[in-house]
Amino acid sequence: MGYDNPLAVLSEKPQLLYNYFKQQFAQVTNPPIDVIREEVVTAVGTTIGKEGNLLHPTAKSARHIYLETPL
Repeated sequence: MGYDNPLAVLSEKPQLLYNYFKQQFAQVTNPPIDVIREEVVTAVGTTIGKEGNLLHPTAKSARHIYLETPL
């Protein structure tokens, strides 16, 4: 029951412009993320700073600036 045609971008044959913007079934039916009600499981905060080597952490790699929102 799946749609087994290749994506228009990956096809070697000429495609209609419509095929480049067509959404698949799962892309249309998935519900959008509700930020207000899913606040516990979604985080928009980000950190700025050098991570360094995660296997050998140092005091320098722990220096990060935390931003509540990416903008």
